[in-house]
Amino acid sequence: MLCETLNEDPIKTAGQQAPGVIELVDAADAELVGGERGDIVSFSRPGWDDAVLEYFWIDRPLARLPFLKWLAEAPLKGQREVMESITQADRELLAKRIGEFALRWAVRHRRPDPLRSLAEAWYESKAEKLWPVLIHLITSAALRDASSSYIHSMLLDWSKSKTPSLQKAVIDICASEFGLSHTGKALRRLKNAGESTEPRVVDALRLAVKTLWKDPSVRKTLFGYVVAWCARESSNILAGQRAFAVLARTMSSESPEIPVLLDMSARDDFSPTVQDLAAGWRALLDAEHGTMEATEVDEVVGLWLSAALREIAVRSVALGALRHAVDSAGPSGSQRRRDILRAAIIKWYQDTQGNFDETRTAVYTEISELIDQDLRTAIERRMITGSRPSDEAFS
Repeated sequence: MLCETLNEDPIKTAGQQAPGVIELVDAADAELVGGERGDIVSFSRPGWDDAVLEYFWIDRPLARLPFLKWLAEAPLKGQREVMESITQADRELLAKRIGEFALRWAVRHRRPDPLRSLAEAWYESKAEKLWPVLIHLITSAALRDASSSYIHSMLLDWSKSKTPSLQKAVIDICASEFGLSHTGKALRRLKNAGESTEPRVVDALRLAVKTLWKDPSVRKTLFGYVVAWCARESSNILAGQRAFAVLARTMSSESPEIPVLLDMSARDDFSPTVQDLAAGWRALLDAEHGTMEATEVDEVVGLWLSAALREIAVRSVALGALRHAVDSAGPSGSQRRRDILRAAIIKWYQDTQGNFDETRTAVYTEISELIDQDLRTAIERRMITGSRPSDEAFS
């Protein structure tokens, strides 16, 4: 099959039975296997099989790309193509062996070509069961001293690429043990890959953020990075909007009716400030119309207001964050943010189907008055200073 891939004349495996071939195989302490066909050479000496592949790579530079393609597709061959039954376990074992070779070669030569080929081939749906094999191999290499330096650099380059398979590989690896051991590095790579428009990559980012949040030791660092991404001047604001939306709508496992960012019982030594929460909300309310993040605003606002019904402490933080997110004293665009927030608040209040209990009405009234109060204060301040009121001050 390799000969066909390389457009070479087929090798007659029967020739391997010639005395010269058998002598060479014996000299290498190898053996011919593969049943009657005898078309597989098994090396018993460690590293000799890799040495053959190394020689092939150096000796046949024009055959490298077809070889990489053949290598990546080898575990995907059907039963007819390999002329024998092959189980999923066999495929995964072969994928592991191929992945280990690709990894060793990439680290030794500091070139990602083999790993890149595997990522692109195994990203396809028909190879979805091989994908975890690749992620596990690269993750393990990212944690080993001997290979970590190069792998970390490679992941940074992949995160900046526009190739969905490479971006998803980065995100999946950053959501693993690598993200827990090297949180800062993982998040710097997540912010780049998180700008992708590919749905599978976006879904992977959302899952990665939730996965990392589950570990209390990384929450402070994670949220700090997310807030930085949400800054108006940030080049990664889309990743910030996505990450904040995930955290804002994820409910606490200890208090299922409270979002994790408002859960006072699970804070330990970390407590998001109202200002940081407001920065996240500001970015989310600025989400471009029609995006998934923009469509989630109504739901997430409703979750936070519903949480405010249950605890006084939660109400103070939740309403304070929403209030400051649309403050006219903040970045430009406050009028648009205020309109979007008001609409979401009204929707939450009216979704009771007429059951306007006192607590719900009190929360609705309080947040509405806080927003109006800030707006009046901004207008009065401009009038006192003599500055011309901008359109931002009015809704």
